[in-house]
Amino acid sequence: MAHSTGNSPLHQLAKVILDEARVLAELALRFGQDVDDDSPRRKKQESLEDIQNKLLHIETAVNTAMDVLEKRENSPKAVGPDAVKEKGTAFSDFLSKIGESVVQSQKKLDQKSIEYLSSIRDRPYLPPTLFRIPKIEAELKVALEEKDQTGLNVILFSRQSEMSRLNQQSLRLEIAAVPPSPDLLKGIQDHTPRVDFLFDHLERKEVFDLLIKLGAALEKLPLTRQVERMHREENRERVLIWPIPTKSCYLLLFAGEFSQNDVGIWFLDKNKASLEPVVRIDLKEKPSENQAPFREFVFELGLAQQKLLRG
Repeated sequence: MAHSTGNSPLHQLAKVILDEARVLAELALRFGQDVDDDSPRRKKQESLEDIQNKLLHIETAVNTAMDVLEKRENSPKAVGPDAVKEKGTAFSDFLSKIGESVVQSQKKLDQKSIEYLSSIRDRPYLPPTLFRIPKIEAELKVALEEKDQTGLNVILFSRQSEMSRLNQQSLRLEIAAVPPSPDLLKGIQDHTPRVDFLFDHLERKEVFDLLIKLGAALEKLPLTRQVERMHREENRERVLIWPIPTKSCYLLLFAGEFSQNDVGIWFLDKNKASLEPVVRIDLKEKPSENQAPFREFVFELGLAQQKLLRG
């Protein structure tokens, strides 16, 4: 804390009080002395009046000083670069710093996990491992200080007494890594773009029943044969049905295993009762095209769906 300068109001008031006290002491000394003239009573009366005036001046100065101190104590603390900062850390800041440290440390561990997995990629005998921070323990020391102060202040005299009691406490806490709640996961999944294929057996049967009906009404025989291939009993479980709920429509994807262009996409509209190819199963690829990766992708998805439906 900065000390008051010599020009401060409190310093000036203290100087006035000390000067008045010195004069008062001299008057009191003269008042106690015997006088030699013919009017000792009048002299002492004048000295007594002077003493009373000085006491009044001192009382006024003391009251002024007390007002200054009271205003200073009740005034808001200074805020800015020159303000004196209190020592210590708020409990919320303490927890916040721990949380930030855990997150930053986990990010570094995640990066190290990626590097480790990459380094053992060609060594299948080493099990893949992810490094995590399972739990953090922290301990916070808290000290509570109580002070009782009593005192009596008189001009040129002071008596003070103070009693202090220091209570120390410890606060232990643990921060553990837990999986996200189901509600949080669902919220993330609802906002994540994805493709949900149709697995319900009854709804899939309805789609195939409509597919058979609309396929039989197709005018071109090659298209009818392609539809027949999709709804054959041995192929049904490998047909990927992607529902579009907002329009009551379906995209049907199917890939055979005879040639690289043995893949197709069909569009089925329930409202309009229409069926048309988006990509024909027997569509020959052009010299600048390569359908093989797409066929393999759809074929592998179909096999995985087949295992799921049979399981």
